[in-house]
Amino acid sequence: MYLFGSHDKENADTYCMLDYVFYSASIYDLSEWSTKGVSYSAKQDPQYGGKLKYMYAPDVVQAVMNDNGAIRLYYGTWYPFHEQAKFLAPIFHKVESNMFGKTVAEIKEYKEGVMGPIHVELEDDMRTIKSKPVQILPFHVKGTDFEEHPFFEASSIRKVGARYYFVYSSMKGQELCYATSDYPDRRVWSLLKYKPMEKCHIKEMEY
Repeated sequence: MYLFGSHDKENADTYCMLDYVFYSASIYDLSEWSTKGVSYSAKQDPQYGGKLKYMYAPDVVQAVMNDNGAIRLYYGTWYPFHEQAKFLAPIFHKVESNMFGKTVAEIKEYKEGVMGPIHVELEDDMRTIKSKPVQILPFHVKGTDFEEHPFFEASSIRKVGARYYFVYSSMKGQELCYATSDYPDRRVWSLLKYKPMEKCHIKEMEY
């Protein structure tokens, strides 16, 4: 099993500032985790190191039916929209044109807001967004399954059998929540369970 997450700096002014360090463990013993050190350095991102230093929660996907089985790392960082890196422009423009390229007044017109987990479908190259963003969990959670465990960050979705499983960090912090659905792009998710994060033993491994 592999664990992909952001990396906080002790006594820092903000979160998610450091390089990505990934972990692995045998599926037969999830109490013993190991790491081989930095897997992706923040310095590899040309936009890192400006006014704000963020390397938000990542996810890793291996293509099964296309893209020659490539393993791709997806993550978020702080990009002022007027200073976009050219190689990201095609993707960002597609997203902005559907949601984020709005004025403050236009955003306020969204009854559900624009925050929360957003689903988009990718082209076969696994880089180009081809569908409109769809908000898959309610932003106003009162009276829903998510009232006690509202979404905060760290989206990760996978398909197991015929069901989709959505893993996320809730507003409570230090908690992972699991929701299930038959459809990844509809707001028909049901909260399955939640579990506070626990400490485990990490072994530092040499390259």
